[in-house]
Amino acid sequence: MNFEGLKKWFSGKALERLTKEAIPMLQASFEAGEWAPGASRRVRAILNKPTVAQKFARGREGDLRSIKHKNDDRAGFDIYMAMYYGSLERVTELNNLLLTGGFTIASKFITDKDSIFIADFIRDFAPIADLIARLDDTRPAPVFTDIGVSPTITRTLTDMGLNLVKGSIRV
Repeated sequence: MNFEGLKKWFSGKALERLTKEAIPMLQASFEAGEWAPGASRRVRAILNKPTVAQKFARGREGDLRSIKHKNDDRAGFDIYMAMYYGSLERVTELNNLLLTGGFTIASKFITDKDSIFIADFIRDFAPIADLIARLDDTRPAPVFTDIGVSPTITRTLTDMGLNLVKGSIRV
């Protein structure tokens, strides 16, 4: 998988963390077909700081919110959230909207150059968002006990001598 498109959206320490940590973790997880231990949290923490996109979006929330799509009036808000906060869950849907007719821009402050910049951001992050979604799908479903905690915690509490009959623990 090619991660080169991501690099232009990061700068400084964020770019360093991307190239030294996130990309190797994503590559290892991609090859393994599942998240490497500890990779999910770290990768997300790094990817939610696309410094170049944040700089573009900073102070432009109103202009970005003016962007609409024939099937989604919230497209501009989703663009802002993806660019400023690195909200990758929104990128896949934005890419689908981009492929089905583009966006209508109501603000005179968003230029054609800005539109290309936004589309490039969506195109560069869409494969990564899809990969993360596929890796997330490989996680096992959580297991809860009668008291609503994991089996490991239940075992620890039982070993401590707590009565774990459902409803016996009160706060």
